[in-house]
Amino acid sequence: MKKIWLAILVFAVFLAAGIPSLSVAAQNTAYQKENSFFSEEDVSSILGGVTNLIQSFNAEAVYDGLKAALDMSKLFGFWETPYFENIQNFMITKGQEQISNFAQADYLEQLIAKAYADQNKPNHNKSSFSKNSGFLITGPDSFEIQMSAKGTVKGNHISLFSFDGTPLTEIDLSVNPTDPNQLIIYGMDMADQSSKTYYLEISNREISLDSDTDSIFSLWFRPGERILIEIPSSESEVELAFDKKAYKITGTVSSPEQTMEIELELNPLRNRIALALNGTPVVWIESDPAKNSLDLVFADTELLMEFDDDAHEILGTLYAADQQSQFKLICDKPSNSLALEMVIEGEMTELFKLAFSKQANGVSLNSAGGLIFSATIDQEKGTMTINDSSGFRVLDESQILDLINSSIKTGPEAETEVVDNFLNDEEETAVPEEEIIPTAAPISSPTEIPTTVPVAVPTLDAGI
Repeated sequence: MKKIWLAILVFAVFLAAGIPSLSVAAQNTAYQKENSFFSEEDVSSILGGVTNLIQSFNAEAVYDGLKAALDMSKLFGFWETPYFENIQNFMITKGQEQISNFAQADYLEQLIAKAYADQNKPNHNKSSFSKNSGFLITGPDSFEIQMSAKGTVKGNHISLFSFDGTPLTEIDLSVNPTDPNQLIIYGMDMADQSSKTYYLEISNREISLDSDTDSIFSLWFRPGERILIEIPSSESEVELAFDKKAYKITGTVSSPEQTMEIELELNPLRNRIALALNGTPVVWIESDPAKNSLDLVFADTELLMEFDDDAHEILGTLYAADQQSQFKLICDKPSNSLALEMVIEGEMTELFKLAFSKQANGVSLNSAGGLIFSATIDQEKGTMTINDSSGFRVLDESQILDLINSSIKTGPEAETEVVDNFLNDEEETAVPEEEIIPTAAPISSPTEIPTTVPVAVPTLDAGI
């Protein structure tokens, strides 16, 4: 299964790191045509992406994730892996193995089909990649990149479409018939029929990526666990050396403008991270798992963080010059919320509280106990209910689209459009009168959606 997801990761990286740029012309054409960044067909995917974020958010996991930094022996365990004994052999061998797989005419199609079958097995646990990346396998030969595009796979051929079905890009992956260590990635922009080809080549001492017009980067392996990375477009190079005994990575970054020496210590025994540039310390981080504390020093500032496992709280003390300030981050499991408090005039005061309600499929933001903003999503109806200083508004897909596109645009015209469309334009964005809740309507809790709403709107969890 690891092999399956590794290959899918490679495939997704290709999509994210350059191939989708072939569809930029198509998207620009659509924008010029419709004067919008997204179409109404995209809204359901956007709402799905936001829903996925709400449903997967876990305040307790946020605390656990931050606390994981205390045990650097786990974070930096890669020093002890057998792969690190010979970086060159590991990267070259695994890379060439992945390229050779594309000699199978239906390699990608098999990967997608197997992954789709696996994810539909009872008690299947989705990988963290599929959960968090927004890359979803929707069928034995189809996938979706949330809020971006959808696609199909036939053999080693990928077809990308917008959510309204407009063809964006066609991508072919194949092994060079005269060089088994070179993967050819060919893409065609369906809007203007322009094409571009990338070549990923892995030899015994080099990994390189080139296009049919440019050299993008080269990674060279040198004796003594040293790596040289060359980036022709910026006339720069990075040389790295790995010292396992000292748990240090040293390097030189060179460009026409300057040369910089880097020293990075990733020490699992002393639970330490230290970064120096040109011999000058920049950041120093050291943890004490026994005391549940993390100490960070950067420039002339020190931050001490103390973890309380029972309350799921992190107390921070910031020392800067002759000043000292304290704050507290609370990761509350019952309300699935994050709250930031700070000592102001001798008292701990709430600055904000961000809560996620899985039951209501919503999110709310409070400050000093008062509601600033809340929103819930109804995927089936394709609506979003917003509550803020302007009162309640139930937006349908077209109104959500106007809000998103207006928020993305920039410049004086865009600012005018945001105000006109979202706040004042009754013809385009006004909610039917029976669905509007007056701003003076009584609210039982600063974080709840009132139950007097005459439309079917879920209520945020109490206490959020």
